[in-house]
Amino acid sequence: MKVKKGYPFPLGTSEKDGYINFSMAVPSGKKCVLKLYKKESDQPEIEIELPEEDAVGEVRFVALLKSQVKGMEYHYVIGEEVVVDPYSKSVVEEDGVHVKGRIQLDEYDWEV
Repeated sequence: MKVKKGYPFPLGTSEKDGYINFSMAVPSGKKCVLKLYKKESDQPEIEIELPEEDAVGEVRFVALLKSQVKGMEYHYVIGEEVVVDPYSKSVVEEDGVHVKGRIQLDEYDWEV
């Protein structure tokens, strides 16, 4: 898994230079883990801790290679709570409850 430091803003997911940046506000003193899932899977494929020492203020962030995470679903575990990215462009629901965001890039298929 190719991981870069990333950048704090904008919050949510964004694409730059072949990487998807994940950025989330996390209260001080809380552990934060980014969990990524293959589409419709219940078991995380990737888990990355976002340490407080690397934060800018309360914002934690990481960038992952686009080709490795494109189309995956994700959420954060902050402390003991599962948190869906409030800036996610697409949300996955199970039994009417938002459980994950989906990495959705603003790409247009010109072949359509």
